[in-house]
Parts: sequence; C-alpha cells; structure tokens
Amino acid sequence: MTRYSLIGVAAVAILVASSVAAAAYTGRTSFCISCHEMQPYYESWQQSQHTEADCAECHIPKGAISFVKTKLFAFREVYVHLLKQVKAPLAVTREIPDSSCTQCHDSLPPTQAVDAASTAGGSSTIAFDHSQHSEPCVDCHVRFVHTTVTPPAYVDPSTMDACFVCHDDSTAAKTCALCHTAPHEDQGACDMCHGLENWSPSGFDHPFPLEFAHAKATCEQCHIRTTAADGSSSFDKPSPECASCHDAPHEDFGACDTCHTPENWSPSGFDHPFPLEGGHAGVSCEQCHTKTTGADGTTTFGKASPQCVACHSDEHGGLTDCGRCHTPQGWTPANFSHPRVGEHIPGGEHRLSCQDCHTSGFGSATCTPCHDGVPRGD
Repeated sequence: MTRYSLIGVAAVAILVASSVAAAAYTGRTSFCISCHEMQPYYESWQQSQHTEADCAECHIPKGAISFVKTKLFAFREVYVHLLKQVKAPLAVTREIPDSSCTQCHDSLPPTQAVDAASTAGGSSTIAFDHSQHSEPCVDCHVRFVHTTVTPPAYVDPSTMDACFVCHDDSTAAKTCALCHTAPHEDQGACDMCHGLENWSPSGFDHPFPLEFAHAKATCEQCHIRTTAADGSSSFDKPSPECASCHDAPHEDFGACDTCHTPENWSPSGFDHPFPLEGGHAGVSCEQCHTKTTGADGTTTFGKASPQCVACHSDEHGGLTDCGRCHTPQGWTPANFSHPRVGEHIPGGEHRLSCQDCHTSGFGSATCTPCHDGVPRGD
C-alpha cells in the first residue's frame, strides 16, 4: 500500500470517526438547548411527563438509515440558525413516527374515556376506541410534551376539541351518532336539545314540566319504547292527558289537575262537600261511595248524598239533622239542647224518658199517653 493510500484511509477513518462523534454529540439534549431558540422547548419539556426521555429518543427514529436521514435534514436547522431565519414556533424537521412512541408505550388501551364536555369543564365522558383510528399518534398527541409553546394553542387529546380537529364534517363526519346512541326516535339534530356542557338535562321541551313525582319517572313508564333491528330505540308520543298514564279511581270530575298536582297525588285539591275531619278523616272512599270496576279495569266512585243519614242510620226516628247534636270529632258526647222547657224534659224536675213523649219517633211528640189529651196548665 502506497503512502497516499495510507493517507486516504487515515483521512476516511478520521472523517468517519469525526462524523460519529459529531452525531453522538449533536444527539444530546444539552446540544439541543445550546441554541437560544430552543429554550422554550427545553423549559416545556422539563415541565412534561417525559423528562426521562432525551430529545433524540423521540425526534430521531430508530435504525442507522433513519439516523443518517435525520442528521442530513438537520442541516436545515444550521442554515436557518446561521442566517437568522428562525421563525417561532419552530417547524418539526421530521414527523415523529409511531415507533418512537411504542418503544415506551407498547400496550395502548383499546378504549379510553374522552371528556365529552370539551373545554366547558363538564364531567360527561364517552369511550374512545384506538383500534378504529389508524392515524399516526402525533395526529392527536401533537406537541403534548411542548404544551406551553404557543402559538398555536395546545389542544388536549383527551377532550373533544381534539376530536373536532379531524371530525369537522370535511375530513371526517361530525355527527353525534358516531359515539352516542339516541334513546328516542329521530327528532332532528342532537344539538337542538343537547349541548357539550352536559348531555342531560337537555333542552328538549317536554309538553309539561317534569317535576316532583314526574321527575323520578323513567321514559318507559309513560312512553312505549321500541328497539329497531339496528339497535336504535324510539319512544312513542303518548297523550299529555293524565288519564293516559293514571287510572282515575272515580267517575269523571273534569281535568285531573283541578284537584291533583305532580307534587303529590294525595291529598288532592278536591273540594269535598264537607271537610273530611275528625271521624271522617280516617274513612275510606268506599265506606261512603259505591265503588264500581268496569270491564276495562277502571274504577269509579258514585256520588254519595251529603246527608248524614246516607251513611249513618236514623237513630232518632226522623231526626235527620244530625249536625244539631253531633260533630265529626265524635259521635258522643252529643250537644243536644231540647227546644222546649218544662218539668218533664231532660234537666227538668220530673224527667221522663224520651220515648214517653216521642212514642212515634223523635220527629213528633204527644202528651196524651200521660195526660189523656187533657191539658193541666203545664
């Protein structure tokens, strides 16, 4: 081997060694931050969850060929730095491949929760399926290490704002049905009633307010639910009348809400002919009203007479104005006051039994059983 050959071989060896040393040196994180324009990226990296990974571990793909290509592309960074053509934020020289991510994240979950409330601060979530998204990791997880470097603003991949980057009705569909299955028949676009802040309560205008007892009722308790072959559900539209869900236990007295309210079905606002108090308060409807059950299973109550004797038998032979002596608080003691005065009436000097004068019932009185029809002046 000639002297020139030896010099050539030595020169090549020095060049290779220098290139390897330069490549190793420029692959260090400390070299990356030697340029002032990289300082914001370094600071954001320090605040991230990837501080244990050096810049080269993510930004330089594995393999000798990829390594050489990355270093060749890196000459662009030297060019813009020396000519002071740096524009923030810096353009990524090479896209970060999935292989850089999977060297640490080797077991991605098939599904994970996504904040369906977007940036509104809600807590509703939907399931995101990685297996249905074949795009590179960085399409969604872009700049998640350098979140503080702006512009542009960082978009958290765990929110729906990140979903809408692609699901914009141009690149991909934006319909709610992609993630949500409507529990009712088609009533138009979901966002007519629902918002990103919270799926429920919606802006759906129910025919009447769902409050008190109605607020606890499920849709199926009033609406007939039908499940189609594709799994979607629909609800029929029942009548808003109370009788469509409630069987009235009495004959028709008009609209139910004239007596009843959603706050409590009983007691109602029904105006009974007389107050149900005292002994009447504990009496069931059937004890005064005739109960009839129709062929369809509905129950009705007849209108009872408001007279006491309609329920209480005539105990005094024609005295039917019970309220003159008795009160609903108790049948006894009675507050009877005889309409006349004399020695034979209750409280008189020579008291007689009631039947001595009221021989034919208490509706009439006679003196003849004792006085033979001859008055004695008393």
